[in-house]
Amino acid sequence: MLSSVAINEIVDGLWLSVTSLLNETNRLKKHSRSQRDYDAVISERVTPRLVALDELIDWLPTDRLSDTAQTRLAAIRQGMDRTKRRSASSIGC
Repeated sequence: MLSSVAINEIVDGLWLSVTSLLNETNRLKKHSRSQRDYDAVISERVTPRLVALDELIDWLPTDRLSDTAQTRLAAIRQGMDRTKRRSASSIGC
């Protein structure tokens, strides 16, 4: 069983991953030569990472998170939702 400190470290790592995804999505939007290039990169790089992050969050024992980690997890979910919306709007969903 994971300690609450270990769980908090996982949440901190999730925070860094989602921040990285948001930055990558913004950079791709600015520098893609075409919408088609952007869509291909999103589906190849960003979407699989979002799926993996969702699985990890679902696995986390959230009842054992500290208040700080719960707040950070809520921000992580917001960042992931924002990234998903950008990805979906890029492919016309």
